[in-house]
Amino acid sequence: MIEPWVDVQADIDAINRGEAIVDREKATAWTAGRLYGFHTDSGTSYPISGEGFIAMDQKQYSAFKQIIENNGLGPRSEVFLANSRHLTDEDRELVRRLWRIREQERGAE
Repeated sequence: MIEPWVDVQADIDAINRGEAIVDREKATAWTAGRLYGFHTDSGTSYPISGEGFIAMDQKQYSAFKQIIENNGLGPRSEVFLANSRHLTDEDRELVRRLWRIREQERGAE
């Protein structure tokens, strides 16, 4: 997930202007405290790590998708989170936090 304050377009523009530290062998670019990967065949970039990027593992991502399927962080989602034994309390809090970030961003549109 990308925090809403991250200006991804500005990062991509800096990469395209040659202002980033680029490792062509690893297909990565470092700019503004963030690491991006890129597909060498298409040039498509994707976030890897850094300020404003929040990494999710597969179980956290699956829980996040379940919240989407349940139309938000309501009673059904909370029951799902509570009953998901593979999630730790930290996983549950991260997923809730990411959902709130998503909703704040959607409200700003």
